[in-house]
Formats: sequence, C-alpha cells, structure tokens
Amino acid sequence: MTNGLYKLLAVVGGQNPTSGGGNISFPNPLGVTTFQALIDRILGYLVLLATPIVALMIFVGAFQILTAAGNPEKITQGRKTITYTVLGYVIILIARGASFIIQDLLGAR
Repeated sequence: MTNGLYKLLAVVGGQNPTSGGGNISFPNPLGVTTFQALIDRILGYLVLLATPIVALMIFVGAFQILTAAGNPEKITQGRKTITYTVLGYVIILIARGASFIIQDLLGAR
C-alpha cells in the first residue's frame, strides 16, 4: 500500500518511480509564492468577478424602478437593490485598497 502510494506521488510529482528515492515536488497551482501575492490575486479576481455583477444588479434595480408603475414599495425595492449593490462594490474596493496600504506599511512592497 505504501509503495503504491509512493509511486503515485512520484508520478504526480514528475519523477520516475523506479529510480529509487529522491525528493517529490508538486507544481504550484496558484502561481504565487507569498501570502501577500495570494491576497492580491484573490482580491484582483474578486474585483474582476464583481464588476459585471454590479453592472447587472444596477440594471435590475433600474428595471424594478421603471416597472414599478407608481408603486412606492417597488420603487423603494429598486433603490435598495442599487444602493446595496454599490455599497457591496465599495466594500470590495476598500478591501483591495486596505490590503495595499497594509502591505505598504509592513514593507511587503
């Protein structure tokens, strides 16, 4: 069992399992080597993912307002949709800015 697991890990690590011992290395799927690079990558993708969602939700809120037909509850619902969408996006942008500020203060950049 152990020998078979070693051979599997060796093949995954890119080594010849019949060559004997040696170090097993695994590829880095994230492509980052530091914690701050990981945070930067996560927040960058979060902003990239959130931007089209924000645009879509603003259109949804505007559509709610346009189709309210004078109903104040539906107008309020559309305004809340837009407000919370913008507020969520601002929080994401502040998180990205805060990570840059913290990295700068700690000397990581």
